Amino acid sequence: MLFYPLLNQPLVPWPLLLPAEVYKIGVTHYFSHLKATEELGYVPMVSPHEGLNRTISYWKDRKQKEINRPNILFWIFCIGGMLALFYTAFLTPCGPLRWLNSLSLFLFRTVSNLRLVFYVAAALHISEAIYIWLLARRKDPANAPE
Repeated sequence: MLFYPLLNQPLVPWPLLLPAEVYKIGVTHYFSHLKATEELGYVPMVSPHEGLNRTISYWKDRKQKEINRPNILFWIFCIGGMLALFYTAFLTPCGPLRWLNSLSLFLFRTVSNLRLVFYVAAALHISEAIYIWLLARRKDPANAPE
């Protein structure tokens, strides 16, 4: 909504192909091995079955070599949760975050329980980081920092 007035400017280029044109081309124009062989003399280097097997094996090998990274929302929730837990366990309630202290004390009952949960969560996060670092050094030593 913020940029909506700017979209009616002459500087914004029109799309090269509209969605209806893309759909029409996708439905009416398709690749045919027989037509390519007849008109162009195309001879495939591998059979379609072998090409499919090669593609599947390539993606399986690539998936095994790559390690998926966590989503950015995971990082935001993890760091935000640890900061909120630290705030409620160790800092005095002040300002607009009083509701956070009330909620955490409602859930965990005492400040000592909050501190215990913070220590356990910090220890688990640190041990997880060490485990992942050792795993990365073992699986991909070229990209794992020393």
